[in-house]
Amino acid sequence: QEALSLVESDVLEQYQSGHVCGDRRGVINGKPTGAIRASFGKDSLWEDLNALVTFIQKVFVSRGDALSSRTRLSTDNSSDTSTNENVAVIESLFVFPIKSCAAMKVNRWPIHQTGRLSFDREFALVDSSGSAMRLHSHPRMSEIHPRI
Repeated sequence: QEALSLVESDVLEQYQSGHVCGDRRGVINGKPTGAIRASFGKDSLWEDLNALVTFIQKVFVSRGDALSSRTRLSTDNSSDTSTNENVAVIESLFVFPIKSCAAMKVNRWPIHQTGRLSFDREFALVDSSGSAMRLHSHPRMSEIHPRI
């Protein structure tokens, strides 16, 4: 919800209009209904990034627009991208310390020596048998907002 700048009434309106996860309705009343999560780590290849860009082009980009295969990720904190129109910007960064619980929105975050975001999905809630609990079986886990 936060990543899409949606308030509770937006989500409720989308649900009442019949939207469910996995349907083909990506925008309702001019507001997005979902987001893409892409994870890259130490074992990721450039081909993985190219596959993601190709997927986004095929599924989400209007025919009049284009993503360049030379689009590069800017590590510059300035918001002025007028000098290079092929700059991709990370608009939001979220870390999930506890798997299946709510995310923490962060402006900066350390990278672990393995190449992943530190503490991202490092912890899990377990049931009495020691099995990790999952959001699809325990939807109220989304109400747990961990902070590090």
